[in-house]
Amino acid sequence: MDAGPVVPLAIDLVIELPDGGTERHALLGLETPVVPPARQLVVESNRALRNVRIRVLDESDRALESDDVPEEKPDALRYHIDLLRPLEAGHRYAVLVDDQSGATFEDGTGKDVPEQRLEFRTSGERERPKPPPTRRKRRH
Repeated sequence: MDAGPVVPLAIDLVIELPDGGTERHALLGLETPVVPPARQLVVESNRALRNVRIRVLDESDRALESDDVPEEKPDALRYHIDLLRPLEAGHRYAVLVDDQSGATFEDGTGKDVPEQRLEFRTSGERERPKPPPTRRKRRH
């Protein structure tokens, strides 16, 4: 009994927009996706992933604080991420898909998958840091 061709693993980032719509971006593609700044993200895979954890990292590789809800299905994974603060415009981020325990996680076919670091950036202009207040010199 032939199961047919093996479909490559696909991981998408779905952005929930304020108007109730969504945008889908392939994270395993050749180009770095540009997404709108958002607070609610969904990472979806086309296969079930076991022993997996998913985090969003900032440009300094710090995990962003979030409330996460994995929705495991027999043939897919939807991982809801509700960030405590929205993504900032004009910044780079990464979705880190790695193992809960051990060195690898498993896809729905039983195949071990190494850690995946999937980069994206947000649209818009990066907010310029405010200059420090200038001190006036006192004249004696």
